[in-house]
Amino acid sequence: MSNYSLQVTWSTKDALATGEQLKAVSATELGNEFSAIATAVATKYDSDALASEVEAEALTEPAKLITPLNLDQVFKDNDGILSDLQAITGSAADGLFAWDNGTTTAKLFTLGTGLSFSGDTVALEAGLQAISALAKTDGNIVIGNGSTWVAESGATARTSLGLAIGTNVQAWDADLDAIAGLTSANSNFIVGNGSTWVAENANTARTSLGVGTGDSPQFAAVNLSHATASTLTGASGQALIEGQYILSHDSSNTHSTSSAKVFVSTSAPTTEGDDGDFYYEYTA
Repeated sequence: MSNYSLQVTWSTKDALATGEQLKAVSATELGNEFSAIATAVATKYDSDALASEVEAEALTEPAKLITPLNLDQVFKDNDGILSDLQAITGSAADGLFAWDNGTTTAKLFTLGTGLSFSGDTVALEAGLQAISALAKTDGNIVIGNGSTWVAESGATARTSLGLAIGTNVQAWDADLDAIAGLTSANSNFIVGNGSTWVAENANTARTSLGVGTGDSPQFAAVNLSHATASTLTGASGQALIEGQYILSHDSSNTHSTSSAKVFVSTSAPTTEGDDGDFYYEYTA
């Protein structure tokens, strides 16, 4: 907008005496003056070019003037958003303006980890973009492959977790199911019956092992150690089968008994034994 300025120094003409040639006003001078006035007026806002309150708040009339009163109304409009924005302190670099409707205030948010500006877009960083692009298939898990995030399921996921079946963990097996289903009763044994595993008690297990009461097992040798009182032995130092002596260690030298046996002693007996007795003396 241009300002109007005088084209002719009229005060100089006023000071001249009447009748002097320069005192006269020419049409050219008047034309230049009015042209300057017209130019200045044409570049100024008219008095009716003031925006109303509604127009000022809507900001839809760029050719109209906003008075200080209108400007105050604009700042107070829409719960004073413009005023709140103006009042925000801090750097707006890498920040995002937002409106909190609950408190009716404007806020400046900074971008947290995983977000960045890409032009006029708030973008996810590479890792989050990779996760966002993964297929949300049932059974998929998100796992790192060393360079990015991928979705895996089934055998692939188990291998990544170190749980490959048959390599890291036991594969399913019918025999394991059979053993898991057995009753862990006291004295039960796990025995194969030719097709699966079954639980057997002591009596049944002895029969399965071929040493039941109805069996006649044969052994290459039977070794008897120090005998203590039991169904097969008498007192300490004596071995019996079905109540009959087969060996006795007796250092008392009495050796009286009612059946034949083999004596083992460091000295000769003082009394006679039964028919069929054997005596063996050894040096202590």
